[in-house]
Amino acid sequence: VNNRPVARYNGLNSATTTGAFSAGINFSLFIVSRLAAAGGIYVGFCNAAATNQVLVSNAGENLACFDSAAHPTSVAIDNHTAFTVVGVICTAGTCVFYQNGVVVANAIGGLLTPITGLVAFGAVIGVFSAFDIAEVTFYSAPLTANELARLTEYFRGKYNLF
Repeated sequence: VNNRPVARYNGLNSATTTGAFSAGINFSLFIVSRLAAAGGIYVGFCNAAATNQVLVSNAGENLACFDSAAHPTSVAIDNHTAFTVVGVICTAGTCVFYQNGVVVANAIGGLLTPITGLVAFGAVIGVFSAFDIAEVTFYSAPLTANELARLTEYFRGKYNLF
């Protein structure tokens, strides 16, 4: 994207494993990516049992987080036509989803309990994502409005988006 390399997940066996970390209930995660096709499944970080997931998308292209009970979800978005910045800011368990720096309305709410033991990116057990990814940013605190604006501008400029 914008003459910069991306990582390609093929939907069959791609996953990235990281040292285990916990998002808790206060965090921010933003990903510059594009799904391989409309209605693709998008997986951000999850734990080995897939009972905790941060920033995922189902076949309807709804953004979501999941703590094995609560499942805050956004309305459907288009994250397959072009590279886009999708993200979530979670404050005390309340998730607000974003696309290109703009709030994406919630379809389903609910407070998250601490999301722990995150170890994989791009897969939930045997379900793998098919997407291209340019960059991931994870913060262990909710971004302020000013920080979100600066991060959005950084992505927009670096990748020539929106």
